[in-house]
Amino acid sequence: MSLYSISLVLGILANQALAGCFPSREKPCPAPAPQPGPAPASPWLNNCPKGIPKTWTCLDPSIDFPTVDCIVADLKACGTLDNNRALLYSYGATTVEVRTKVRDKLEPRPIMFNDALPLDWDRQIMSVERFGLKQGKIADPDVNKRNDAFVNRFSAALTIAAKGEVILVVGSRNSKFGGSGAYSMPDPKTAKENVWRTYEFPLAQRNPDVTRVVSYALDEKPMNAVVDWEPGKKGELLPEPSFPDPPLHKMNAAPGPSKPDPGSSKPNPGSSRPAPGPLGPLDPEPSKPKPEEEPSRKPLRGPFRKPPAVRRQEFMIVRSNQ
Repeated sequence: MSLYSISLVLGILANQALAGCFPSREKPCPAPAPQPGPAPASPWLNNCPKGIPKTWTCLDPSIDFPTVDCIVADLKACGTLDNNRALLYSYGATTVEVRTKVRDKLEPRPIMFNDALPLDWDRQIMSVERFGLKQGKIADPDVNKRNDAFVNRFSAALTIAAKGEVILVVGSRNSKFGGSGAYSMPDPKTAKENVWRTYEFPLAQRNPDVTRVVSYALDEKPMNAVVDWEPGKKGELLPEPSFPDPPLHKMNAAPGPSKPDPGSSKPNPGSSRPAPGPLGPLDPEPSKPKPEEEPSRKPLRGPFRKPPAVRRQEFMIVRSNQ
């Protein structure tokens, strides 16, 4: 046996001995158990601390479109915000930076936009036709407006259901458009409203369970939490937002005037209308109205609207540019 083979065998025996196994002819050492690899990073929540509810409030058949109240009810039924702080971000902060540099460094780990409810909740909401949150075969010009309304309501629900400290992450402590931290001002040239300043922050201020709002700035080394608002002690109160109803899906639109029953125009038995003579009816037969032509429906030419599950994840990237 070569010196290399002897060294290899001795090395294996030494490792087995260190592991507490001394092989013999009667009882060889068992094969080592495979070591688990690193757990795959998942940005989506797949369970609820309180267990998945049997039914979600927002799926109530009487609800034409998800409301802030029904989303808050589902958040509370899931329980993700009962013992974890809500974490939001805006003003140049990006999703990856917020997750890796803030969320994953804090204990207990705070809840972000797409950690708050299971992915299955999004899939079920998306599948409800009356909500009109996904594009169909026929182009729907209002689907974008409904998706925006849904995102705004979900964002508001997060801070309404939040408890304790609410965290905001910004790209820079001081905004070049004025203000700082949670009170940063957005770019006035941006067409869309800033979700944090319009919905999330004002409703966090009105939540009796929120004790304060703090902000982290990604450009600070090291990053430190700065208290921007504390009820009765620090910070001004921002205006309370409103939530206008989005355009209803076509299946929820109010029906037009009912058409008269075709049978109601027939004369009753014993009517005074003269009977037809030998040459035919006394009155000429009225011409049948031409059926109304349906307006042309142009098929949707891509790209298709992405489902709310994807929209929620991508929204966090879009909002960082506001």
